[in-house]
Amino acid sequence: MRKTAGFFLMVFLLLHNSCNESEQINKGNDDYLYLNKLEELIEIAGVEHNRALEYVYKAFQQAKDSGVLCKMSNNEIISFSQLQTKEFFLDSDVHFISSNRDRCMEFSDRFFNKIKRKPFVEKSADYFDILSLVEEQDLSESQAKYLEVLNDAINSDYDLETLLEIFLDIKEHASLELTIEDSFIVLAAIDIGINSLTYWNSNLELWNELLGNSQKRWFSWRQVAAYDVAGAVGGAAATAITGGGIAAGIVGGAVGASVVCATVQIICHFGNCD
Repeated sequence: MRKTAGFFLMVFLLLHNSCNESEQINKGNDDYLYLNKLEELIEIAGVEHNRALEYVYKAFQQAKDSGVLCKMSNNEIISFSQLQTKEFFLDSDVHFISSNRDRCMEFSDRFFNKIKRKPFVEKSADYFDILSLVEEQDLSESQAKYLEVLNDAINSDYDLETLLEIFLDIKEHASLELTIEDSFIVLAAIDIGINSLTYWNSNLELWNELLGNSQKRWFSWRQVAAYDVAGAVGGAAATAITGGGIAAGIVGGAVGASVVCATVQIICHFGNCD
């Protein structure tokens, strides 16, 4: 597995590194302290992202067991998942969430509002373009290149375990090579991606069995992972512009994006896609 992941990273460095190797980013002690603190916040955001997915999954499971889920219309399922997402943020006692609940829900709602305006556009997509999902963000060339390679990895044939190794390798490279200004959006994307892949590696079967049919493998974790990364990027970039809690923007955007994507897949599995 490690050899495969290393090969992917080698190809990435050859094809996507536009900087001259002599142009190393020299970071001072203050830069490293800031970067370490930022990574700590992003890692916590990633953990909370996974807890939110688990929270919403349990709500869907309860709705299924009670016979309510199968009676819901498309819009009712979307509203149900949006409500559960808000309930997660309202119930959380994690400081950066409890002190920024409105911001978390604001970034989460952006994806729900998008799907309400333009539902199920990518329901049958086999290729998920992260850059197109964040096209409204003003990304630097370096940020775009890293997102491109994350996108290529997600759309590859690698299994979950190998993808996780690839993301960890890319994170190590990004921490060394990117400027402080470029790194926080890329690290947010990578850490949320790592947490997403870790979550699906442990819980994919549960989501596949949500409707009692684990043999069809109906749930696309790749699509959710792509949306997770896009949501984290959107939340991080918007927070950098408007101010406020970076971690709150990241977790709000990532949770909203992933829950929306999972919700659409549930709706489509029921056969109710328009």
